[in-house]
Amino acid sequence: MTEAMDRDVSVNGIHGSAPRALEQIIAAQASSRPAAPASDEGPCLYFGPAGERCDRRAAHDGFCSQHQGGANPIGSRDSKKVMAAAVAIIGLLLPYLIDLLRELARILPR
Repeated sequence: MTEAMDRDVSVNGIHGSAPRALEQIIAAQASSRPAAPASDEGPCLYFGPAGERCDRRAAHDGFCSQHQGGANPIGSRDSKKVMAAAVAIIGLLLPYLIDLLRELARILPR
């Protein structure tokens, strides 16, 4: 009942090909692909004043050659807008804060 069975198990391989032939095929495919530029780091991270994205490719530090240095990266805000928002929030919350302090002063013993 013991029979010797020859099994040819190859995953993602070409039937009947030797491993060295498969390595040659992979090397030929890799050499036929165009090489990506070494300095390409994806799209430029510059956002304009209205939130528009720069369509150039980034070369260094995430920015294209035009936006190197004085760029407006993601997350940066105009200081006037931040100051105006802070004043508005304080102005809205100030009456509630005064009431809270008045109640605390009334409850706590002198």
